[in-house]
Amino acid sequence: MDQSFFLAANMSLSEKDYFVVGEAHSISVNAVMMFEIIKYLNSSQGYRYFVWEVNYELSYLINEYLNDGDELLLKKALRQYGRDREAYLTLFEKLYNLNLSLDENRKIKFIGIDINTRDKSFVASMQFVKEILTDVKYKGAKEYLHKLNNLYTGDNKKKFKKEKAKLKNILSILLEDLSQNKDQWQEELTSRHFVFEYTVKTLHKSIDIDFRKRDKYMYENFRTLTNQLRKEKFIILMGAYHTDFREEKTFAHFLADKVGRGNIFFSTMVYDNSLLKGDYNKEYLKELNIKTKDIIADNAIILPEKDNTSFDAIFFFRNYPLMTRLK
Repeated sequence: MDQSFFLAANMSLSEKDYFVVGEAHSISVNAVMMFEIIKYLNSSQGYRYFVWEVNYELSYLINEYLNDGDELLLKKALRQYGRDREAYLTLFEKLYNLNLSLDENRKIKFIGIDINTRDKSFVASMQFVKEILTDVKYKGAKEYLHKLNNLYTGDNKKKFKKEKAKLKNILSILLEDLSQNKDQWQEELTSRHFVFEYTVKTLHKSIDIDFRKRDKYMYENFRTLTNQLRKEKFIILMGAYHTDFREEKTFAHFLADKVGRGNIFFSTMVYDNSLLKGDYNKEYLKELNIKTKDIIADNAIILPEKDNTSFDAIFFFRNYPLMTRLK
């Protein structure tokens, strides 16, 4: 697959500021698709911001890699946040090289909008906060670090759940400190001030969150993080359910309600023989009365009639395996 895959389809993207793609997680073609769609939309339409269903601090670390190429730190971050896949490492290596060839105002940047949905992401966010606190000389930083280090971070879910109450108390005090002594923290953290405070806020909010409202929270994060980027265009990749604007209370529903359906290009990926149980998203083909056996090519773009589906495009992929873990 390369840019000709998209050029041949002649997708109507004029006047669109949001290119939304739904995926089934963990299939290797997703990373291939991410790179090619970023490259294509960046060169042809000026898209440069990639919104992903990950924690904001992971996107911050990815952007750090895209700036300096430190692969060891990238691998560490991917492992901490459960994205430790060879396909993602290859993707970011390609994007690093692509950015080297782009002017500053066209370079690719990531924006993570997810909340902490799993214990592993809680632990990863805590570790991120602790690593920054280790470098801070501000008088209260070492006390916060000591308290966080004393929290349980193992894989016993019951014990970790009990520790969340303690975590919430520590973070409440830390957030108050960040607010009351903003100038001192700003001086200490410099360029890391925003990501540090945002991570602390997200951790704090995630502790008592109603995960049935996850899409609402992700949308709110998106608006907060892109508020100063109003003239930019965004590629948004999330699980397929989150990108179906016909469903109430999905991320896509909130987005379409705010910016208008006509300003968004909605698409989804459909898989056949991917080794993923159920080969997710085939129901979108059923809406069009299309059977996978009738699609000859292994990679295809289907541009449906508007009356038949809510999607502007369906990307079809056959015979792609699941992603393999980093060695």
